[in-house]
Amino acid sequence: MPTVPELRRARLATATVFVLLGVVQGTLASRMPALKAHAGLSDGLLGLALLGVPVGSVLAVQVTGRWIAWRGSAPVTAAGAVIMCVTSVAPAYATTFALLAGALVLLGVGIGLTDTAMNAHAVLVEKGHARPIMGSFHAFASLGNLVGALLGAGAARLALAPQTQFPVVAAVALVLTLVVRRGLLPGRDDAAGPSDPVVDEHGVTPPGPLPRPGARWSGTLVLLAVVALLAWMSEHAVADWSAVYLRDRLGASASLATYGYALFAAAMVATRFLSDRVVARFGPRRVLRWGGLLAGVGLTVGLATGTVAGGVVGFGLVGIGMAGVVPVVFTAAGNQPGITAGHAVSRVAGVAFTGSLVGPPLIGLVADVASLRVALLVVAAGAVLIGVLGPVALRARGASTRS
Repeated sequence: MPTVPELRRARLATATVFVLLGVVQGTLASRMPALKAHAGLSDGLLGLALLGVPVGSVLAVQVTGRWIAWRGSAPVTAAGAVIMCVTSVAPAYATTFALLAGALVLLGVGIGLTDTAMNAHAVLVEKGHARPIMGSFHAFASLGNLVGALLGAGAARLALAPQTQFPVVAAVALVLTLVVRRGLLPGRDDAAGPSDPVVDEHGVTPPGPLPRPGARWSGTLVLLAVVALLAWMSEHAVADWSAVYLRDRLGASASLATYGYALFAAAMVATRFLSDRVVARFGPRRVLRWGGLLAGVGLTVGLATGTVAGGVVGFGLVGIGMAGVVPVVFTAAGNQPGITAGHAVSRVAGVAFTGSLVGPPLIGLVADVASLRVALLVVAAGAVLIGVLGPVALRARGASTRS
């Protein structure tokens, strides 16, 4: 069992990796216009190139679970972060569609490895603390997104090209990775081996059977993966379409149209920093139930008003409702009996990453056939479905979660 100082160092080190992932993603997103111009791409080709990140991530998670089961989550987290830092430079130098798409696939591999392994390691650190802390880790990732976006905005204002900015950000992130990796818990603490007792909202449950990296999908794991998929689709839908809806459908100004995503992002960061206390007080089932319902109903009402203010508030409520969903799901997946935490998290993450692939084109298709408002109502229905399926997944046999 890790000592208290070891757990504190591990929590700080893990949180740092979450921040670095967010910074890399936020930096990339904020400099997309410059990358598009450097590669000479149209909007359509840029959209296709951007699929490289989720494609690379989906490919990465196919092997991450077994790698974690073999070596443990700590070395995989560190290795993934190094790969992410190194490959984050490549998009800045892409001069064609093929080069940009290939660079984003490579970056997606680094992101997928890091995202999956750091969540598996966060499950291990959370077990040591014996209380919910997963929400704070994801809050730091959201905070990293904001920092990356601000760095990108500042670099653009100073007329710094991505070819200058990206290597600097990558170098700083790489140094921080090498510094904090020693603070992660011992590498094989969560490799395949006997599982520890876990605490759920009904008390202490005994250790499960010997975890197996290749264990079959359970019904619970399938439900958790579906919930994660719906949550990720909701988050990406707001990121990709909120400004388009407010500007093109409701006539908001260019600056006002950004308020929908801004409020969503701010609400998610703030709520995630509070979500651990909420989970501890009310339990993970209620977080999923009421979070999903708040996001779904709030977005529906906001869209129904047909006003800019209503839309902005609706998107903000999605941020509040969705904030605790993914942390709760990863905690539940990482505590499944009979399967290693790394393999369970990688399976859920693999399904969730497909939300980045199918979400944007699905919304665009529905918008073409009906309208963007109807397409966003589909997102709202998915959020309500989270409120229904989430508690069912946590009630299922073997769904051990902390509360």
